[in-house]
Amino acid sequence: MVSMPVTQCWDTTDLSSKDRYDAWVELLNQTFGRWEATPIGTRDFSANAISSDIGNMRIVECICDPCEGERSASIVRNCEEDNLAIQLVLSGRESMRLGDQCATLMPGDLFIWDTSQPMTFQVEERLHKISVIFPLQRFRDWMSNRWQSSPRHIKSNSPTSTLLKSFMMSLTDVSRSDAPFSDGALIDAALALYSSPGSNELGSTSLKQSQLRFIKSFIRRRLNNPELSVEKIARANAMSVRNLHWLFEEEEQTVWRFVISERLKQCRKDLTNQAMTSRSITDIAFSWGFSDPAYFSKVFKAEYGQSPRYYRKMRLSH
Repeated sequence: MVSMPVTQCWDTTDLSSKDRYDAWVELLNQTFGRWEATPIGTRDFSANAISSDIGNMRIVECICDPCEGERSASIVRNCEEDNLAIQLVLSGRESMRLGDQCATLMPGDLFIWDTSQPMTFQVEERLHKISVIFPLQRFRDWMSNRWQSSPRHIKSNSPTSTLLKSFMMSLTDVSRSDAPFSDGALIDAALALYSSPGSNELGSTSLKQSQLRFIKSFIRRRLNNPELSVEKIARANAMSVRNLHWLFEEEEQTVWRFVISERLKQCRKDLTNQAMTSRSITDIAFSWGFSDPAYFSKVFKAEYGQSPRYYRKMRLSH
C-alpha cells in the first residue's frame, strides 16, 4: 500500500511542570501501546516527539528525560494488536528487558521488542531515540519459527547496527517528506537488514546478498509496471541509486539490465504458451512493462537470437 506520511509533533514546552510527565505517559500509550509508567515525583520533566504514520508503519523520533515503566503480563493478555518495534539509541542510555533478554543500550545500539510478552524499560540518561513500529505478524512471517529466539540486542559495532542505523535515519527524512511511500516495501527493507544471516549470526549469507535477493524479489513483483525505473526502485526501498548499483556491482548485469532480462523471461514464457496464442506479441510485451514494440523486438532478439515472432512460431510448431 502506498501512503502519504501523516506526521504529528508533541512537546512538553507549553505544559505546566506538574502535568508534563502525565502527558508523556499518555503519549507513550498512544504511540507505543499501553505501558504502566513509574511515578517520578514532582521534579521537572522534559520531552518531545515526532511521530509519522505511513500505512501500517509508524516512525517515532523522541527525546525524553529519565523515566521508567513496564508492560505487565496482564497488559499483554489484554493487548488487542501485536506490534514489533526496532529501536535505535542516538544518545543517552536505556535499560530494557523483554522476556529473558535484557540489555543496557548505549548510543548506536538497537533493541527489537514486541508487545507479545512482558517488558520493562528504564531511561537512565536523557535519551534520544528513533523507533520503527509495525505489525508483529510481518516479523513472524519473515523469521518463521526463529522469531521468538532471534537476538534482540544489536550492539553498535556490528554490521547490522551500522546498516540499520543508516536505514532508520533515512526513514526520518522519508517520514517528513510530502511524497507517498510503500509501507510494505519499507517494512521488508528493515526486516531484510535485521534478519540478514551474515550480520547477526543467523546463518552464513552476507548482508549484501540478502539485500540483493530482496531487491530482486521486489523487482520481479513489479515487472508489469511500465513506470518502473532505477530511481523508483531505490526510492521505494529507502536507499540511494548509488547504493542500489552497489548491490549489483558483482552481478553479471546492471539493475536495469536485470529488469529487462526478467521481463524478457516472462514474455518468452507467454509467447510459447498454447493458452495465449490469441494474444498479440505487442500485447504480451505491454503486459510485462515494455512500452515500445520495436525496442522489445530488438532486446528480445539480442537475448535469444531470434525475433519474437519467429521464436513463437518455431516453438509452437513443435
